[in-house]
Amino acid sequence: MGTAAYMSPEQAEGLAVFIERFPELGSRQRVSTQDGGWAPVWSPDGRQVFYRRVSDGAMMAARVRTEPALSIVSVERLVESRDYEPLTPPQAGAPAGRTYDVAPDGRFLMIKEPLRTTTAEIVLVQNWDEELKRRVPVD
Repeated sequence: MGTAAYMSPEQAEGLAVFIERFPELGSRQRVSTQDGGWAPVWSPDGRQVFYRRVSDGAMMAARVRTEPALSIVSVERLVESRDYEPLTPPQAGAPAGRTYDVAPDGRFLMIKEPLRTTTAEIVLVQNWDEELKRRVPVD
């Protein structure tokens, strides 16, 4: 018997992360708080479920107890969403990809947004052919 972590849309609340015994169903526990959750991944040791919070994209960690009964011990924010992709959860009907993973040693691999610049620079060179002729004379 194992434990599955998955996301599911709740009626008025949007996406939420759950854990449940598998294949014996019926012990479903909601992992994500009222802020919702998506993209759940188990830690390598099976004691935590990581997920992205819907309200702000933060990376969350829920400590889970599987014995004697399935329960959520605690939930904490690990990383703010700043600069990490995607900043918004998947939409209904769209593919739900994951932009992070957890290595066997517990480290995270996350995709970071490229740096944004607020200004653009254009360099305009006039009469460049004359400068070329001057520097590289043709005999």
